[in-house]
Amino acid sequence: MRLPLSRLLLTAACLSALSASPAAAELIQRDGARVGIKARLAAPQALPRTGGAPARLELALRIGAAPGVEVPRLRGIELHLSDTLRLRPSDFPRCRRSQIQPSTSARALAVCGDALVGEGRFAAQVLLPDQAPFPSGGRVLVFNGAYRGRPALLAHVFGTRPAPNTFTLPFLIGRGSGASSGAVLRARLPASSTATGFVRWLRISIGANGPRGAPNGYLRARCPAAPSLRSALYPLVGARLEFAGQGPMNGTLMRGCAVASASSPDRAERFWER
Repeated sequence: MRLPLSRLLLTAACLSALSASPAAAELIQRDGARVGIKARLAAPQALPRTGGAPARLELALRIGAAPGVEVPRLRGIELHLSDTLRLRPSDFPRCRRSQIQPSTSARALAVCGDALVGEGRFAAQVLLPDQAPFPSGGRVLVFNGAYRGRPALLAHVFGTRPAPNTFTLPFLIGRGSGASSGAVLRARLPASSTATGFVRWLRISIGANGPRGAPNGYLRARCPAAPSLRSALYPLVGARLEFAGQGPMNGTLMRGCAVASASSPDRAERFWER
């Protein structure tokens, strides 16, 4: 049986996306500023068409500039997740920002460890150490929580340079509209950061904790392949970044997925139970 050319092209694109290096990134450039965005779904080898399987979303952001150009100061982050990803904040304990700010990583875990849903690393260039609104780098712990009465992911950062310091960045959880009906994560950095330093890179995973970042069920994923296809290419994450003194930068990361075998619809679930 011959497959239509359109189906062959789609299958080839999906296979290419599935085999692409996890380090592949979307590079956005504007007025000499350069932003690299990476996203990867660490999930079962195959995903169900409906419902979802426990998965881990890995996100990375790196900010730089061409020689002679000032690195832009990040003011806001907005992440539009595919509607194939489902967050489950109501199924997990909640942590309040006041419980972990200020605190060390160890103290934050002691207080809100049962609400831990992810982790990562953070780095910044601090220009005035005695007025730094955040540390120059450190570990990130991501807690399921609330901020000003709204569901949120609380990204807690603790570092020891230039001096022991901590800050907690709330990512408010919202919902897109129309064709983009997936979850939307929005965060605003302290206004003072535009004068005292700038973020160089941020790397976090959502939907993981425990040994080697094992998925915990906070994030579930499915593959949006058409009924006649076994794979799909889709926009995993859309990013909108706001910077002080210039317009926003936007990027979309396309990724591929494969559908779990029809003869074993729970294969993706069992993958993580080993």
